[in-house]
Amino acid sequence: MRKSLIIIAFYSNVLFAQSGWNQIGTMSDNVNTIFFTDSLTGWIGGYTNLPGNNGVIRKTTDGGFSWTQQMFPDSNSIFKIKFLNSSTGFAVGGNGLILKTTNGGTDWIKKNSPTSSGIGSVFFLDNQNGWACGTQTIIKTTDQGENWTLLTTDSTVIAITDISFGSLTSGWCVGLYGKHIKTTDGGSSWIPTSFPSSDRSWYGIQYLSPSIAVAVGGGKIARTTNAGESWDIVWVQSGDQLNSVSFANSEIGWAVGSSKILKTTNGGVSWGAQQWGPYHYLSEVHCSDSLHAWAISSVGVFYKTTNGGVTSVENTLNGNDPTLLSLFQNYPNPFNPTTAINFLIPEREFVSLKIYDLLGKEIETLVNEEMKIGNYTAKWDATNLPSGMYFYRLTSGTFSETKKMILMK
Repeated sequence: MRKSLIIIAFYSNVLFAQSGWNQIGTMSDNVNTIFFTDSLTGWIGGYTNLPGNNGVIRKTTDGGFSWTQQMFPDSNSIFKIKFLNSSTGFAVGGNGLILKTTNGGTDWIKKNSPTSSGIGSVFFLDNQNGWACGTQTIIKTTDQGENWTLLTTDSTVIAITDISFGSLTSGWCVGLYGKHIKTTDGGSSWIPTSFPSSDRSWYGIQYLSPSIAVAVGGGKIARTTNAGESWDIVWVQSGDQLNSVSFANSEIGWAVGSSKILKTTNGGVSWGAQQWGPYHYLSEVHCSDSLHAWAISSVGVFYKTTNGGVTSVENTLNGNDPTLLSLFQNYPNPFNPTTAINFLIPEREFVSLKIYDLLGKEIETLVNEEMKIGNYTAKWDATNLPSGMYFYRLTSGTFSETKKMILMK
């Protein structure tokens, strides 16, 4: 049996005890994009793992717990999905693919595309005006996606990763290897520009107002308050990569990437890490409002929060007092063969965490040491044990709490 202990960091003076993010399922598809119009209705896009790797679009009406495949007249992979409302939406993808639906995806209609390059992102400022970008390419529509025109094939940008506009005239594209461009005339012309940390790749950008925008990329988050004339670095983590950013309103938003879910409540001025797990490399995040958000990994693992990612210590979810030592339910449960056990230490003290079988026999000691203040995750590997019910007990001083878990092979 193998065991490991991970210290989950906390920031400011807030201790995070139990995650407001939960894994809600996995999918065999390779998932590139996710979009929700409300707390229940959403779509994902990507490609299947079946022979041919054909593109796939799936829809959920229960918040992401179950998905139904939607058919469309093409086989290219889907890179990005964007809906204007519950009925009208767009999907873009490989080889210049542009799809439009006006009935929630029951029917997807292929639109004429002015490019054969892959289209990686699409953005609409309003119901009529939209832009899309991809491999050295930017295109535009002014009639709700019925027709698209080619704006540029900029060879100075190896790969444009995302696009966003703050007004009909002012917009930005971010891209790989520090190559970024901006427009002040609605996209008719684009200017290569110096971006903060221009040696880094940037993967996501979103305007919150005509003047305020937030961009995420290789270990950094940047923010502008003057429509991109200047940018400030507001978050730095060497070695991390952030892939996506999504705001519910002008104040609340999330960014995700390599083992990170970050949240802001002040329009991107400051960011704090939210607890989640088990950890995967997250490729995209989308929120439908300030409480409901979803994060995906490219291998089809889904995470969801229904309370803004708030943890039980701030709260309310199960009435835990942040000044008390706390033990939480393992996740996943049932499990096979590994599971994670979270516990909160509010002050330096000697702690033990032990595993028992159904007869009360001690199986293993995961923790038996003095520990500092923090939120901890102990991982337990039951590879060599039979299926059945097991118990884990956290003890410190006069405190003792036991919970059960089920190993199902």
